[in-house]
Amino acid sequence: MTRAIWPTRVRMGPIMSMYSPWTWGSGWRSCSQTGRLRDHDPYWRRAVSLSRRCEIANSIPDLDLFVSLHSNAAAGGGWSSAKGWSVYLYVPGGDRERAAQDILEQVRAAGIAVRSTPIVYDPELYVLKHTKAPAVLLENGFHTNREEAALLGQADYRQKLAVAEAKGILEYLGIPWVETEEETDYQAEARAAVDWLTENGIMQGNAEGDLMLDQPLTRRQFAVLEYRIAKLEGFV
Repeated sequence: MTRAIWPTRVRMGPIMSMYSPWTWGSGWRSCSQTGRLRDHDPYWRRAVSLSRRCEIANSIPDLDLFVSLHSNAAAGGGWSSAKGWSVYLYVPGGDRERAAQDILEQVRAAGIAVRSTPIVYDPELYVLKHTKAPAVLLENGFHTNREEAALLGQADYRQKLAVAEAKGILEYLGIPWVETEEETDYQAEARAAVDWLTENGIMQGNAEGDLMLDQPLTRRQFAVLEYRIAKLEGFV
């Protein structure tokens, strides 16, 4: 298990297409004190407007960085040869540029293929234009490329992406990356259970995408979970 401890705030927001069932990321989670950039959440099941995402980010005092997680798509539909990781910025320069360079450095160090021009400037992208904090939009390969779509479907590859990007974010924030003990059998089983429940729509989290994994379960919530499992198994 890898964990980073920091007093700063980072906003993670995956924005994936409805046809991307391998959506990955930490959901809309404000990382303060203890941040874990590995919690899986099928955010594609919910529809949260871009303006609302920006409102949430802008409501956090002293937000250090806004990170938007995506996969890319080539124009024209169907499979494409276009491939590679990239990061989008509103305009060149400033803290956003430094964050992008730090993340890019770690992604390359992890052996992840990047585009020939990995840093792209686009002043029309909504979340980059309307967030107050420095913002980066990460395109984690192309889901219209057969090879990269297969990679993105693999948990180990998604974990490699997440670790590389987390290291880059911490580098930007000036915080050391600390390796901790390996994941225990119970932690691995718990993570697998959360993945299965979210992938099958049984556990869906709140409106902001937070699964609230450390919160107590009410009897009503338990009843809803049992009902969803019964529906999944065809008993309802």
